Amino acid sequence: MADITRRVQSRASALFECGEVVAAAVLVEPRHTYGIGSVAVAVLPRTRTLGLSRKAAESGRLEGGTAATFPSGPCVMAITDRRVAVIPSNGLRFTEIRVSYALSDIRLTGSRSAGLGRRLHFSFADTTGVVVDAQRGQPFEALATLLGGR
Repeated sequence: MADITRRVQSRASALFECGEVVAAAVLVEPRHTYGIGSVAVAVLPRTRTLGLSRKAAESGRLEGGTAATFPSGPCVMAITDRRVAVIPSNGLRFTEIRVSYALSDIRLTGSRSAGLGRRLHFSFADTTGVVVDAQRGQPFEALATLLGGR
């Protein structure tokens, strides 16, 4: 996966406020998409992805709080100069901002290699959290800098 920051800025510009600048954008997917189970995603993509999305939705509901607002399917996290906008997307189409968080309300608290990608842990100000996977080759250093993680 390539760095899609510029693509998000141009193709999703109508979704952002006037003058809002995308500093980094990362396409994230349900947890285990790129881990050991990623072989199953390659073999049974639609079925496996739907199952992971359902599992992520259930996990968010159980976690409650702000974590329950995070979309359970593939989405782009666009970190702008004003907020973190979460846009359900396959990386090419951007139709709506499903949820946004103040920059002070979300932190990257973990990032590690996981199979074919990275596993990212985000914590919210209300102490809830969400775990997602992301393909390699994305701007993880910029994400860590912008969201105070390592």
